[in-house]
Amino acid sequence: MSDSKRETINKMLKTVEQLNHPERMKILKYLSELEIKITEQADGARINLDNMSEIQIEWLNEYIQSLTNLDPLFKIE
Repeated sequence: MSDSKRETINKMLKTVEQLNHPERMKILKYLSELEIKITEQADGARINLDNMSEIQIEWLNEYIQSLTNLDPLFKIE
């Protein structure tokens, strides 16, 4: 795995940790639509991001960014 792919995955993981439950569910739905294997456990879902292609990682990263880059007018602080 390339260093840039690993770095992107690490940044995505940190971002997703900050998201609320409905946003995380949107990400799981998006992964499902990309036909990425999701393993469900009693304590949550697992996705092996290492098996995803570079382009899938890029798409996922863009999707996650779209969830977090809301217009400041709509943000609650």
